[in-house]
Amino acid sequence: MINISSKSAAMQRSISVFKSPEYKAYTQLTIVARVKQNVENGKKLGQSSMSFDEFKKIIADCKITSNSNSRKISCFHSEHIQTQLRFRPDESNLYENVARIIEKAYEKGLVNEDETLISSAEWRA
Repeated sequence: MINISSKSAAMQRSISVFKSPEYKAYTQLTIVARVKQNVENGKKLGQSSMSFDEFKKIIADCKITSNSNSRKISCFHSEHIQTQLRFRPDESNLYENVARIIEKAYEKGLVNEDETLISSAEWRA
């Protein structure tokens, strides 16, 4: 017999991950940035990046990196967040947290010159 309450709890946890600022930052740095690159430059969407779990772990780590990718957030990502804030004022707290996470990803050198999240191999190099 299937335990419906445990399945429902697992489903609720999954849904809450999709609504988290970490996940929204991750998807902006992977999916949104790749679609932008595809539209503007015809680049393939199939690039690999680090996993969501690895991204969360690195972002949560307080260590400062000395990566050559380290820089301020790009205009594209900044403008994308401003658009979200403008059209979703009821979620302003969420998108302000997304902005902080993306800024941290840039500071840690997790974003390449294409404005997409780097791969695990690039991070470890």
